[in-house]
Amino acid sequence: MKTSMLAVFVALPLAFVLTAATEERAHPNELVNSLVELVKLDAERGVDKEGCKYMFGSCGKSDDCCPKLACKRTFNYCAWDGSV
Repeated sequence: MKTSMLAVFVALPLAFVLTAATEERAHPNELVNSLVELVKLDAERGVDKEGCKYMFGSCGKSDDCCPKLACKRTFNYCAWDGSV
């Protein structure tokens, strides 16, 4: 009984990995295109904007904060702007 359970718990993940690897080998260009699109999207959003203030960092205006953050005027700190 223990041997059969062990075989099931080893065989199922192994089958999943082999199937996923076969699918990716069948369509390698899709994976490359997806990665290229992801890098372009990050560049457009300014994810790596230099000198930006992170969450709860002090700021003078919203342009000082990193993407998806805005300067809150009450105490002049960067907080989430509500965007997705």
